[in-house]
Amino acid sequence: MSRMPKKPAEQKSPRFADASMKGAEFEDVDLGGAHMHDVSLAEASLDDVSLEGARIHNATFARAIVDDATYEQARIHNVTFAKATFDDVDLSDARVQNANLERVRFSDVNLRAARIEDADMTNVEISSSKIDGLTIDGVRVDQLLKARKAARPGSK
Repeated sequence: MSRMPKKPAEQKSPRFADASMKGAEFEDVDLGGAHMHDVSLAEASLDDVSLEGARIHNATFARAIVDDATYEQARIHNVTFAKATFDDVDLSDARVQNANLERVRFSDVNLRAARIEDADMTNVEISSSKIDGLTIDGVRVDQLLKARKAARPGSK
């Protein structure tokens, strides 16, 4: 009589609640599907970290350094990223609501097909970025810039 092999126990998503991980260092960590509520990752370092599909609510990443990370399909609500640095980060299909991104610095970040609503974008600077199809209030910004450059004296 042969025995059926045991199925591996279903791995539960990591859960963090009412926790301070201020200044913590995460390297090569998979927190995919994690649930974080009332969590501080202020001044934390997240290098090569996956938060894919994570649910993050009432949290702070203020002054955090995030490098080579994915927040793909994450749901982020009531979170501050003030003065954080993001380099080589994938935010594709993430949903961010009620977030503070004041003085955040993004470099090599995937915001493809992102949707930004009800945002204060005062003094936002965008440079050296692909903006094909970028639309603000129904106006194609890429086409406006192309027309402006063409209208400059001496332009071809």
